[in-house]
Amino acid sequence: MLTEYYKDGTPCECEYMERIYYISDNNESVESKNLLLEVPIINGRQEGEKRTYARNGDLVCTESFVNGKTDGVAKEFSPVTLSLIRETEYKNGKKYGTSKNFLTNGMLTMLINWKDNQKEGLSIFYSTLNGAVVQISNYKEDKLHGMTYVFNENCVLAKSSMWEHGYEHGRTKIFGAGILLHDYVFVHGTKRTMINKHYRSSFFSQRPPLSPTENFK
Repeated sequence: MLTEYYKDGTPCECEYMERIYYISDNNESVESKNLLLEVPIINGRQEGEKRTYARNGDLVCTESFVNGKTDGVAKEFSPVTLSLIRETEYKNGKKYGTSKNFLTNGMLTMLINWKDNQKEGLSIFYSTLNGAVVQISNYKEDKLHGMTYVFNENCVLAKSSMWEHGYEHGRTKIFGAGILLHDYVFVHGTKRTMINKHYRSSFFSQRPPLSPTENFK
């Protein structure tokens, strides 16, 4: 690694742009260097956009800093296709807001809400095959809390369960092709009762309407 400090294109060690380079494996010539990352520094702290590069020079990551802490949207790009594969919101150095994961073809695979580095609120997971919703969960302080719904690849409900502070607590129902197969009652993670009901419900032959903020909290 080789580190250099610049301001307006000239070496500087107060307010500057820090640049770190890859260098050749034999370390014989600095001329073979390739930029690894560049970080703006003000008053000894990172301030502004930090950029990380692959060895071939392609941009693979950007992060915004305020007063030395990540603040704003961080983005990661595939080193192969250069497409966006991850986008995460930060506030004062912590995940705060929404993070999204993508396949290299742009398909969304995961959407998670955060507060102070912990999952908080709605999380949605998508099939990597067709982009359909395969799971909807609610979190509180990084633990499952509230209803969780699991769907098969055909968007048919396969399981619904109630959670409380990370434990299954309440009714858990398991379905097969629209048929209720098992109906359990859990208390703080322990299965207490199996409710003996087996019936076909036309309601569950299709996925519930996806308006997450209204229907799944």
